[in-house]
Amino acid sequence: MVRTIVAALILCAACSDSGDDPEPRACSEVELECADHACVPLEQACDGSEQCPDGSDEGGRICAICADDQEACEDGGCIAASELCDGTPQCGDASDEDGAFCADYCPGDLCDDGSCIEEGRLCDGSPECPDGSDEDGDFCADYCPESYCDDGTCIPAVQVCDGTPQCPDLSDEDPEMCGA
Repeated sequence: MVRTIVAALILCAACSDSGDDPEPRACSEVELECADHACVPLEQACDGSEQCPDGSDEGGRICAICADDQEACEDGGCIAASELCDGTPQCGDASDEDGAFCADYCPGDLCDDGSCIEEGRLCDGSPECPDGSDEDGDFCADYCPESYCDDGTCIPAVQVCDGTPQCPDLSDEDPEMCGA
């Protein structure tokens, strides 16, 4: 229920209590913003009786009751928190892979397709993004903090020309570059 109230507070950024207001007023911290921007008291949300003219106070993510290790879908279902923004829709409405949501949610690095991968996995020679964007050569050439392989993989500068190939394409031990 705490998660529901927090979600309701987040949703209450710029709502109004009537359609006559020239400027919408922000809902107070004890109000929920309806989908049509009207405001209703939080204690009346998810009570089985529609207070919002559009009924948005009685369904979906707002009323979902999920376990601590789960997150709510827009359609009211729950999925494991670890499955959010992983490139594979688990919510029936695919809201767990929404690009705008994932851009804000992603605790790691965001792929071009909007999915999220663990931080530190960009340009490591192993594609984690479903679209492979984390290993794009042009991107990795700009991203790598030290040295990179011809295929875009990042490696520490001390591993270039050290006699042991670390790059999947062996470019870190290129005889022309290493002077051998």
